[in-house]
Amino acid sequence: MKPKLVVVDWIDSCSGNRWESIESAKEEPLGLDCRSVGWLIHQTKRTVVIAPNRTSALTSVLSAINIPRVAISRMRTLREPK
Repeated sequence: MKPKLVVVDWIDSCSGNRWESIESAKEEPLGLDCRSVGWLIHQTKRTVVIAPNRTSALTSVLSAINIPRVAISRMRTLREPK
């Protein structure tokens, strides 16, 4: 099966990089809005795996990302360029 080209909007976790008070930690951003585009190479009930780079023969991918479905706010199929 040929993978579909998709765009995924999702929320990434984020953290601080220093010791801080609990009050200060409460003020940190709750998440980062992200958008990723790639070929849908695998999906389960819990995750979606997309890869922005692939070989023409569909034998290898580069920089695949596994996104938990609970973090996904929207996923759309795109038309692959000819």
